Amino acid sequence: MSLTLSEPAAPTFGAEEVTHPPPLLVTADDIAEVLRISRRTVYRLRARGDLPPPVELSRHVVRWRWIDVCDYLARLKTRSAARPPAANSLRRKAVRA
Repeated sequence: MSLTLSEPAAPTFGAEEVTHPPPLLVTADDIAEVLRISRRTVYRLRARGDLPPPVELSRHVVRWRWIDVCDYLARLKTRSAARPPAANSLRRKAVRA
């Protein structure tokens, strides 16, 4: 399943356009795909409390609310935009140049 933050394009069947709402619940694999990280890292983020809490469907089955994941991603973007680059990263760039 390919997920994006924007609304997915509506598929067309014949002359009718069919729209699908975004998924309500997503898996760790879905989150990993969107964030471009491994599934294991998703569970590490969960353990650290960085991700929103999942919905536990059963003892071994968890899903995240898509809206909560979108809010988390928006917070990440605002946090990274507000933070200036680290001094070490600037130093490394100067040495490489």
